[in-house]
Amino acid sequence: MGIDYTLGDLIADSHLNLKLLTGSAETLASPLYGAHSIEIENPSRWLDPGWLMLTMGIRLRQRPSEQRQLIKDLQALGATALGFGVGVAFKTVPPALLEEAAARNFPVIMVPVDTQFHEISRLVFQATVSSEAQTYTRLMSLQQNMMRGFADPDPIESTLRRLARFANVVAAVVGTDGTVHASTGTLPYQEIAGKLVDRPLRAAPWPSTTGRSFLPRLALGRRVNQFL
Repeated sequence: MGIDYTLGDLIADSHLNLKLLTGSAETLASPLYGAHSIEIENPSRWLDPGWLMLTMGIRLRQRPSEQRQLIKDLQALGATALGFGVGVAFKTVPPALLEEAAARNFPVIMVPVDTQFHEISRLVFQATVSSEAQTYTRLMSLQQNMMRGFADPDPIESTLRRLARFANVVAAVVGTDGTVHASTGTLPYQEIAGKLVDRPLRAAPWPSTTGRSFLPRLALGRRVNQFL
């Protein structure tokens, strides 16, 4: 599934008047999962990867080494970007912070004094909640579709067909000896089987109500998927 909300989407919201000061075009495609305002030391303790940190830099005045360290810490954490509010503690984003960010290709966004941090946080929250709801709906649809396949006369074949249509791929169940138990198309079965031999499958049988054991074959299908 693709990324639903990115740093570029946030900056493109014209009413926020955000300005990207450092970072390449590729960084605009970075996923954005949340935004949090932090003014205390060790901010990475309160932030998750993929999040935007918002700060006015109150504790960073006349501390260029700490400004640089903030960028290093955020990049090590995997934060998406830093939003720096100007007009309160700083008139502009401090040079040392920008130099470190530019050297590391880490995105720094200038937040004008008229843009409230809570506006940014609310916008990101609403966008990500909407994305998660869409993802949940798609997952539920896939699960229900797969479960219906098990009610068909040949559940393995039916489930493979449904999976192939959903993901637009060739799906197959292949034994470690290269035997094709079921398939929706052509695959390099012997090559796949060779890899499975190198990494033997361990799965205990799970008899169904019909007395047939489906678990080893389904588990094997998951291992095959690693080589598609």
